[in-house]
Amino acid sequence: MLAVLGSGGDGFFGLGFGPNIGPQADIGDEWFWQVFPRTTSVILVVALVLAAGNSRIIRGAVLATRAAAYVEAARSLGASNVRIMVAHIVPNILATIIVLASLNLGAAVLIEAAISFLGFGIPPPFPTWGRDTGQIALVYATEAWWLAFFPGLMIMIAVFGFNMMGDALRDILDPRLRGTQ
Repeated sequence: MLAVLGSGGDGFFGLGFGPNIGPQADIGDEWFWQVFPRTTSVILVVALVLAAGNSRIIRGAVLATRAAAYVEAARSLGASNVRIMVAHIVPNILATIIVLASLNLGAAVLIEAAISFLGFGIPPPFPTWGRDTGQIALVYATEAWWLAFFPGLMIMIAVFGFNMMGDALRDILDPRLRGTQ
């Protein structure tokens, strides 16, 4: 997808196609206007990849909550759909959403690293761990192993940390796990 969209340059918000409207960065511009258009397409692709699985899980949680007796009781008492969503469904699926978001942070880091490793991510001069493990590190891999090792180690630590945070949030927020050891 990024090969088609591009990861910077011309086009609508730096997406690589369309009219040149939106912020267009030139060398020497403020750093925000160099980073924003170039990261737009990477963020959109990562969000699109992760959205499909998350939407199925959240839909399942909403359907399970909607079938609960207290939602039917609220509906029979005359509560509006908005009131049922705000008062009953959203609070009961919020834990699921938070845990999914924290677990997907690790997946997003890995996806961005893979995209940058392949050369379709955020272009130079902006550093990414994926580009640091590829390109020049692969050229000098036999003489300077640390050029790829330490960025790869940082990716591993970040993904492990996000996954541990997701597991801890699941343990804290899941009422079925309370009181168990």
